[in-house]
Amino acid sequence: MRRYAQLYGFDFERHIDPSCDRPIAWAKLYLAREKFAEGYDTIFWVDADAAIRRFDEDIREHIDAKHMFYFVREEFSEGRVKSRLNSGIFVMRKSELTDRFLDAALRRDEFTKHVWWDQAAILATFGLWSNFGDNLHRADESNEFTEKLKFLPPRWNRFMGRDVDPDAIVRHFITLTNEAKAAALGIDTIFDEMGTRDQNREEHFREVVRKLSTMSRSKG
Repeated sequence: MRRYAQLYGFDFERHIDPSCDRPIAWAKLYLAREKFAEGYDTIFWVDADAAIRRFDEDIREHIDAKHMFYFVREEFSEGRVKSRLNSGIFVMRKSELTDRFLDAALRRDEFTKHVWWDQAAILATFGLWSNFGDNLHRADESNEFTEKLKFLPPRWNRFMGRDVDPDAIVRHFITLTNEAKAAALGIDTIFDEMGTRDQNREEHFREVVRKLSTMSRSKG
C-alpha cells in the first residue's frame, strides 16, 4: 500500500488497531470522517487483509465528477444474492452528501454486531437490500446516496479463495481467520517468487487459500 501511494503521489497512513467503540471493522467509517474533517478531498481505503498486487493502474482513472462513492461488487453464481457491495476497498470524495452518508451509516446501530459490521450498515444506507441473504433481503430502494454510487472494475477487489484473476490489482483475503490471512499473504509472496502468475498458477493458489479456510474452520 505504501509503495502504491508513493508511486501515485498519495499521502499514506497505516492504522493499527484504531480506537473504536464498536467492532474494529467500523473504524474505517470514523477514520473517513476524520480525514475529510482534516481537509482531504478524496480517500482511498484498503483493508489490512488485502494486498495491492499491480502498480500500473491509477485508481483516479475511475474517478469522475458525477460520483462520490466507489466500491467493488462480489459476484455469485448461485443463490438468490447475485452480487454484493464489499466495503474492504473503496474511494470516497468529500462533499456534504458524503458527510451525510457517513453520519447515516454510523447511526445504523442495529448493525453494530452484524456479521458484516460496517458493510451491512453501508448496504442499508445505500438501500441495497437485495445484497442481504437473510431476513433483510428484499427489493432495493434507491436514494440520494445510491445515485452517486459507482462500481469499480472487479480487478480492484478480487476475493481469494473464490475468484481467479491473474490481472487482479487487489487480492482480498476475506472469510479467513486472522492467522490464516497472515499465512495466505506469506504464501502469496512465495507464489510470486515461483514465476508468472498465470491462470494455472492462480487456480493453484486459490486451492491453497481454500485449504487454509477449511483448516481454520476446523480449528475453530
